[in-house]
Amino acid sequence: MRASLKIAAFVLFIIVSCNYNGDTIIEKYYPNNVLKRKYTLNSNGAMNGLDSTFRIDGTLKEVCFWKQGKLSDSIVKFDYQGNVSTIGKIKDETLIFYRLDGTIESEVMLLNGLKNGLEVHYNADGKIVGFKSYRNNLDHGVLIQFNKNLTPKYIKQLKSEDTGEILTSHYNNGLLKTFRIYDNEDNGYRILFHPNGALKSISQIKSGKSNGLKFSFTVNGQLISKDNYEDGEIRPILKK
Repeated sequence: MRASLKIAAFVLFIIVSCNYNGDTIIEKYYPNNVLKRKYTLNSNGAMNGLDSTFRIDGTLKEVCFWKQGKLSDSIVKFDYQGNVSTIGKIKDETLIFYRLDGTIESEVMLLNGLKNGLEVHYNADGKIVGFKSYRNNLDHGVLIQFNKNLTPKYIKQLKSEDTGEILTSHYNNGLLKTFRIYDNEDNGYRILFHPNGALKSISQIKSGKSNGLKFSFTVNGQLISKDNYEDGEIRPILKK
């Protein structure tokens, strides 16, 4: 079954490529020059035809098809091995992704053919395991993943613009484990917490590395170190 689905997706790729040769093809790349996305626009600038997205390692992630700026059946997602993992179908203005065994993986409402609002994700048993929000088909709002007992595992701020993000991770009991707020150049602050909820450390980050003062604490709230970092390495603290 998987082989036939992969062949069907490939055939769709060939058909769409042939039918939309007159449209403008747009390609976007990761910083490492690996193709990130390839899609087509019609003469009015609307999405029209094939839209393929790739992971940073070059593997195909998703293939979808647009008709005059609106999403259309079918949307195919692939795993890292190149196998079809889920297929998206549109029904009553709702986009539903099904696993190959027929169970629902996710569903989200459509507005004017675009994903809008909360997308809910389910495990194979039908239990909710997370939410992701969209605005006009773009990531916008919040991404949250849950532990088995529905306590938060990760919470991430989603923005359509490349203006930074807030990301938190949590212990199994839901208590905060990390809190990170970065701008679009990976500058910002990282805060860590002990399993009992007490502050573990707080540090300033520059280009993804510790830069400036970092304060570290015991589980009882006692300050144990105050270190000065520069480009990820400890430097002496200048005394007056």
